[in-house]
Amino acid sequence: MCVRYLGFVLLVWFPVVLHAQSAAQSCRAPRLNGGYLVPEQDTYSHDTTLSYGCDDGMKPAVEGWWATSTCQNGSWSHEPRCIDEKACLPPDIPNAKYIENQSGWYRDGHKIRITCDEGYEPKYRHVTAKCNGGTWTSLPVCEKSINACGEPPKIPHAVIIHQEYQEVFAADSEVQYECEDGYTVEGADTTKSIFCIYGNWTEGPTCKSSSTSGSNERTSRPQITTVDHCGAYPNVPNGDVVERDQTFLKFQCNAFYTQVGLGTVVCYSDGTWSQLPICKEAFCVLDPAEHVGANFRLSGVEYLKEGEEKHIPCIQQDYSSRVQCTNGKIHFTQCMETEPGAGQNGSAEVGTAGVNTTSTGSGIHPEGGGSRPGTGHGGSAGSASSSEEKEIQLQITTIRTCGNHPVVPNGDVVENNPMFLRYQCAAFYKRTGPERVECYSNGKWSETPTCKAAFCSVDTGRYSELISVGVKYIKDGEKVRFECVHQDEWWTTHYSVARCNNGRKRLSRCCDWWDLKRDIC
Repeated sequence: MCVRYLGFVLLVWFPVVLHAQSAAQSCRAPRLNGGYLVPEQDTYSHDTTLSYGCDDGMKPAVEGWWATSTCQNGSWSHEPRCIDEKACLPPDIPNAKYIENQSGWYRDGHKIRITCDEGYEPKYRHVTAKCNGGTWTSLPVCEKSINACGEPPKIPHAVIIHQEYQEVFAADSEVQYECEDGYTVEGADTTKSIFCIYGNWTEGPTCKSSSTSGSNERTSRPQITTVDHCGAYPNVPNGDVVERDQTFLKFQCNAFYTQVGLGTVVCYSDGTWSQLPICKEAFCVLDPAEHVGANFRLSGVEYLKEGEEKHIPCIQQDYSSRVQCTNGKIHFTQCMETEPGAGQNGSAEVGTAGVNTTSTGSGIHPEGGGSRPGTGHGGSAGSASSSEEKEIQLQITTIRTCGNHPVVPNGDVVENNPMFLRYQCAAFYKRTGPERVECYSNGKWSETPTCKAAFCSVDTGRYSELISVGVKYIKDGEKVRFECVHQDEWWTTHYSVARCNNGRKRLSRCCDWWDLKRDIC
């Protein structure tokens, strides 16, 4: 009986083993035009990984100058292929979509057009990129729309239903909360919706226990009160308060940083602040010491904002390299002869401040923008034609007539009135031109302001006499103390004072506390 049972088990087990062995199929050698395989064989067993390289003028159709592929049950993890070295691989553009090429790569000169996801908008209205010599030029950046909202607020004893998690919601979005069993929304059933209005969520529901008394329900959550009730303003690293009201504070991140979370902060009756925004780094650091082979001609470290592109001069006269900051990483081309006009479209001229904030969008004026009608820029009033007189008499109308808001690089709309927009420059930038922008009856905007850089940078790592604390930014007209390495025989700490004046920085000698007190450093 036991022998017959064992025989039955073996009959069942052997086909399973044979099937498992036959499932792991080998792969034929891939056909690779313009390249070579290592090792080179006719067939490759399951799980074998080969490497391949390409001939001069060619490159793999994946990242890197060499690549690998693995045999997986008769198929390669990717089919080895060599393409022209001037072709481009698909770019990674966060929060954007574009038509992908079925071949998986794009020929030199090919252009793509992106569409930003809901809740995002193209920075400087730039939506195209071109493959140029193996590198994408001027990759668009999709940034959070000024009217979009972050993630909805977390409410105790409630969840959001019929909605997958996401960090950004477009304007007018609706999300619905549902209370857990045993909890209800006061004066309603177990569900309630909130809406994204001008960058902020409407007030959410409170889920209260069915057994809680009415008096306890009314005091279960603190109420919003005046900001002076909470005392000193909260600190947001790399951010500043740009608007103060009796019931809220509005924060804005400094240049080279992007905001995560709501910019508006309120004070609760229990003396606590609502959730603060976070200012995340959104820039790249171009250190010529780390890119010696690139032959950059720079006097110091260069900083590029996320998505920004510059032409960096090379050691060879009249040659430059196109450098771009994408996803926090530096991408640059080989040194090429500088194209005419390149210096007007993102050229890098490093001044005393060591930072150049010129971007590819800074020279582009929004469509329909221009000087305010009647300013006399078109000739004297006495020589104006009848058509010009009619233009001078244009009426101010609602901003809806002019459509999309004009973009002011390094500036934001801080007041959206039906009859005007009020702009404010980011921290470390100074406004020139009008603060308010109005819409005329011909569908054109009045003159827009300009936000000019008003800061200096100090890379403490470049000064041997200073204790390195990284790169620090100083607003124009301000001074900052940096601790020196040297200490005297009394172990007294010495400081160097950095001053910023009209974009130029000056560092003093290392002084003791007595010289600092007398302000003679």
